[in-house]
Amino acid sequence: MESKYEKKIDDLLQENYQLKSSLQEYKSKENWYKEEISQYEQASSHGHGRSDKNDKEFRVKEVELKEKVSSLRHELELTQHSEKQHQDRIAELEKIVADNQRHNVECNDTKVDCDETLGINTGEQVAQLHDEITTLKAKFRTDKIELDSLKKETDKLRYALLEKDEELVNVKTECTTYCNLLEKARMENLELTTQLDVLMMEDEEKCHEKKGNSLFSELDDRRVEAEKTLMSQKNTFETMKKKNEVLKQHNQKLKMQLFTAMGRGNDDSERVQQLQAQLEQERIERQQILEKVNKLEENQEKVKLTDKLSEFSHQITNQTGVDKDYIEYLVNMLKSKEGEIEDLSRRLRIQSMCLLDQKNKVTEKERLLYAAETKKDEMLRKFQQLKLEKEQLEIELKPEMKKAQKPVGRTEQIPTGLEGIKEKNVSVLREKTTSENEYRGADREWALNLLKKVEEDKKENQIRSRSVRMSDDVDVFDADGHMNTTSLKYDENYKRLVRDKPSHGKVTVCTKKASEPKYKVDDCNTQ
Repeated sequence: MESKYEKKIDDLLQENYQLKSSLQEYKSKENWYKEEISQYEQASSHGHGRSDKNDKEFRVKEVELKEKVSSLRHELELTQHSEKQHQDRIAELEKIVADNQRHNVECNDTKVDCDETLGINTGEQVAQLHDEITTLKAKFRTDKIELDSLKKETDKLRYALLEKDEELVNVKTECTTYCNLLEKARMENLELTTQLDVLMMEDEEKCHEKKGNSLFSELDDRRVEAEKTLMSQKNTFETMKKKNEVLKQHNQKLKMQLFTAMGRGNDDSERVQQLQAQLEQERIERQQILEKVNKLEENQEKVKLTDKLSEFSHQITNQTGVDKDYIEYLVNMLKSKEGEIEDLSRRLRIQSMCLLDQKNKVTEKERLLYAAETKKDEMLRKFQQLKLEKEQLEIELKPEMKKAQKPVGRTEQIPTGLEGIKEKNVSVLREKTTSENEYRGADREWALNLLKKVEEDKKENQIRSRSVRMSDDVDVFDADGHMNTTSLKYDENYKRLVRDKPSHGKVTVCTKKASEPKYKVDDCNTQ
């Protein structure tokens, strides 16, 4: 009896926990409905262009939703109160069970009748608790149905809001078309005024008498006609320019409206995804609750079967003299089969959980793929926006670019093809047997040949470039015939080739003959 009461108390505690979880769900849903109501209030406050009838309808619907929320709060309070009562009764039952245990310890065999009466009382209380649990479940179902109806009403309100937004967009487009028509009418009015001015000028000129047949009079007449045509062309040019600007603005407005519509479509898809995720979560929770209920029912059936088997075995042993070993063997066989069934059911649950895991992974991959596609669409939309901005800037900057264009000039570059000049220069400089006059003549001839080659190469190749560097160190022979290296930095005739921007070509080193030494070479007898 005590074990049965303990099992019943555990069942009641589990049901209490389920009721608490359902209360938490109600609270979360209530907060969600509050947020949605606040969003609808904000949307209604921002919608300035809506009509009074729509505002009244939305207010009535808001009042209805608030009333429903208040009723749900009242029901939640009632459920909380009933939950407290259940907790108090469970505590009383626990006290009764403790008293029963003490009473059973004190009076094992003498007071069996009293125990039976107490057991009957506790059984009646447990039955009452079961009845209350069934009523609470019925309330839970009714509340769930009401929540579903509220969800449907909110969906209807959302669709109505979307329709009103579309109507607003249509009204805006109509306004833009009316504005464009007004601007066109103004432009036509300007054209007519210009034509009237031209006609007035012509009438005034016709009124005046024409001059003689002299050249000056003909020039004056032609000048007047040219001024008229110029004025008319200027007016037409200004009108066409204004029309072009108006068309550009209209096209840009249409493009911006298109991009806003694309963005709204993406927002709606995100909202639909959120609702789908919430639905999946609720389905998973429902499956979990159903599995728990099935497990509890299976456990109760197993307990009943074990009790019946034990009673049946006792009755058979008492009535007939059948072997107890054979009965125990049959009972063990049944238990082993039940264990195998439990193992199979456990494996089946594991496989079902694995399948759910795989489904969740697939849904996550699909969600990531959809997110990537949405990002791609957003990037394309941004690219199109940037492209439009670029085109607009190009249209605005075309006259400035035409003004800023300058003629491009060619840069004169030193061509390549001076191979072997270094070796020739070194061979000329290092001839010790030549005299000073011969040395100077060879240097001049070498320089003239170099200039001729450079000019010829310039004519042939004007694209290839080469950099030239002059060395500062030069070999000089003194009166004794010894060779010394000196620098040209301190020479008066020293000049260097300077370029603004040297090119990256092959560097060639050229040497230059030093000037005449200060001492006299003819006085030297050895040479």
